[in-house]
Amino acid sequence: MANIPVERTASSPPWWLWLLGLLLLGLIGWLIASALGDDDEVVEDPVEVVDEPVAAAGLDLSDVYVTRVVGDNTFFVAPTADGDDETLVYLEEEPTPGDAVEGRYDVTEGQRISIDGEILPVGDIDVSEWGLTPDQVALVDDEYVRATSLTVLDGADDGPMTDVSQLGDLSTMVGSSVVLEGVSVTELAGDSTFYIGSGADRVLVVLEDLGESESGPGTGADGRFNIDVGDSLMLDAEVMAFTRGMRGTTTLEDDMVTDAEDRQYVLVVNERGQLTMM
Repeated sequence: MANIPVERTASSPPWWLWLLGLLLLGLIGWLIASALGDDDEVVEDPVEVVDEPVAAAGLDLSDVYVTRVVGDNTFFVAPTADGDDETLVYLEEEPTPGDAVEGRYDVTEGQRISIDGEILPVGDIDVSEWGLTPDQVALVDDEYVRATSLTVLDGADDGPMTDVSQLGDLSTMVGSSVVLEGVSVTELAGDSTFYIGSGADRVLVVLEDLGESESGPGTGADGRFNIDVGDSLMLDAEVMAFTRGMRGTTTLEDDMVTDAEDRQYVLVVNERGQLTMM
């Protein structure tokens, strides 16, 4: 029997193998792209660091020192008595010609004060219009203090306040405490009242419940305090608004009552330790 050669007929792969191959290639490409993407370094936009002004930014307005007085409404303050980091203060008030340069306040160099106000940017303000010299303008940083009122906490560092005139306008300090050392009694007004200072600076001191009329063993001829004209005292008193009939003032003469009403304030001592005979 003769051998008949048989040739194999070539056949194409099934269609689904081609599709599977394409899917595998796509998967491999995606895996490679993902791996390369994880290695990319993420570059963040640089953050610009801006130096903030430090002269006024760290200023505690409740306790500052007056370093230099410029004019009716302006002066410089610093956080310490040595005058470093000075900041300009603009006081919102109407100047009073003929009086102390700050109008209703007698601000002097070396005083320790508390300011009611806020710290604001200078911006386009021409501070030279506030009476500053070119040298003083050069001291002004990017910020200044806009003040509505102030309280004198202490006098200049060269010594304690010994005269009531150093306190400035007490009508703006109602509710505040003041300390005077070595102040002299200028006039007796009653058992519980006397004056310190003279003229426009004369101030009535009221001892309220601690007046000289107080009786008790060991209090002396005039009660707890035996105060006479010319005595030198140390006072830790509160500035209070005067009202008719307030404790310790019932023996005041009519003209003294009228004077206290015109001035609108008195100094009140409430505790024994707040008055010391020197």
